[in-house]
Amino acid sequence: MVVEMTALVSCDAGRLWQAWRPAFSMRPREDESRNLDLYPLAFGLRIPVTLTALNEMKSWTVEHRLPAGRLTIDHWMKAESGGGVRIGKRFEVRGPMILPYGAFILPAVRRDWPRQVRELTRRAER
Repeated sequence: MVVEMTALVSCDAGRLWQAWRPAFSMRPREDESRNLDLYPLAFGLRIPVTLTALNEMKSWTVEHRLPAGRLTIDHWMKAESGGGVRIGKRFEVRGPMILPYGAFILPAVRRDWPRQVRELTRRAER
């Protein structure tokens, strides 16, 4: 199951990246069991994640282990030629947790996206 969301943000790309980039360091997937880094999923729900990819000023990816599966969250940003920065998130759930995540978690994430964009923009403009 895949859910994607995008938004156009009117602020400096460098400041946006500094506000959005992960505050935790990359860690091999094998170290996932010792992971204490929490990712804000939606509405105060925070899950332990492993940062699996980081492409400065472009994208980053985190993964969360699920029973017999995985939740992957890709984050990306791209400066638009007409001004502003297009940002996006892509959530992909694999394994038997597709049903509960699809029924409960991902709809909440989608509903919370506008608030997340407002908060990110506010942090970037400080």
